[in-house]
Amino acid sequence: MAATLSFSALSYRWGDEAPVSNILLNGCSIPVRENLHQFLQHARDAGWYMNLWIDAVCINQDDKAEKAQQIGIMGTVYSLASNVLIWLG
Repeated sequence: MAATLSFSALSYRWGDEAPVSNILLNGCSIPVRENLHQFLQHARDAGWYMNLWIDAVCINQDDKAEKAQQIGIMGTVYSLASNVLIWLG
């Protein structure tokens, strides 16, 4: 039996269109919107260290085919999550 990865999925309000901040993930700079940046800062400051699935980070936002495919399975992703976190900002 394959081991499964425990993760939490984040549901959040996207906010303004323009990414206003960059985060560093595995050595890569990724632009994110302000509301997500605020959540990540809050989670870090609160000492929340967990595996997170965040659509804006886990789905290549520049690849329309990938986005379409991933949007189709988001319900499954959320149902497989150990927890679903909601951030309204």
